[in-house]
Amino acid sequence: MEKYTVDRIEDGQMAVLLKRDDEKISKDVSLDDLPKGISEGDILSIRFDEQGNIVQAKILKVEKEAALKKANDLLEKLKNKNKKS
Repeated sequence: MEKYTVDRIEDGQMAVLLKRDDEKISKDVSLDDLPKGISEGDILSIRFDEQGNIVQAKILKVEKEAALKKANDLLEKLKNKNKKS
């Protein structure tokens, strides 16, 4: 299974996914093929068949929370660095 981040949702019908280990790789996927209730920033584990169709997809909530924490920690570090200047 491969990991993707939901970069954005377009027209309420398509999700643009970025591959986690190489964000230059993106896929446009119908929301009908993804778990209900996904939103931008969600991290998904997806298994594709040989034709590129989604066989299984699940939201990785723990990984999303860890990514948000990492981003917030970095933001705080940058804010504190600017205060010292």
